[in-house]
Amino acid sequence: MVKDPDRLLSLAYAGAKLRPKLELVFALDEALADILRTVREPMIAQIRLAWWRDQLEALAAGREAAPEPLLLRIGAILGPSGAAWLAELPSAWEHLLEDPLEIEAVRRFADLRSAALAPVFNSPALTIGLRYWALVDFAFHCSDPQLASQVADAAKRQEPDVLKPLPRSARVLIGLARDDLAHPEARRPGSPRRLLRAFRHAVLTS
Repeated sequence: MVKDPDRLLSLAYAGAKLRPKLELVFALDEALADILRTVREPMIAQIRLAWWRDQLEALAAGREAAPEPLLLRIGAILGPSGAAWLAELPSAWEHLLEDPLEIEAVRRFADLRSAALAPVFNSPALTIGLRYWALVDFAFHCSDPQLASQVADAAKRQEPDVLKPLPRSARVLIGLARDDLAHPEARRPGSPRRLLRAFRHAVLTS
């Protein structure tokens, strides 16, 4: 269900209790990203994002949502409370539909995305680290070199000082993001070297 190599590495270091919840959160995030990646008409993309938000809000209110497989799993595993904090995730991605897209919109995207993802880890210290990761993740997927550079510079000013207090699965994401900013030319998602780096961040910083 989750396709991104770095998130698969993160899942590998999640505990048995966290892993199914984190997998759902990552899968939803990827599904929303796919809307922006595959839908050319911004209005249609906005409608699809709004649909996901409406369905998550229905689950959060204890109402029945559409019989979509991912929604069914969110309802069964995360329940109304989990759906409630995920309901802002479609709004985060919606900020990237602004035209022209400028860094302030990307900042709002990172703020909402990190706030929606952080509760699954149950770590109060994590929102700042996930905001940093969200900015770096955007920078390396942005097709506008100038905007990507601006976002990367903004991320550098928010780089977490330490990873040790964070859950292992989060340390993988944030640690790899730090590596990417420091050595962008060496970024190779899915490579054996990246697997070793993930191990270092997850285990050797314990």
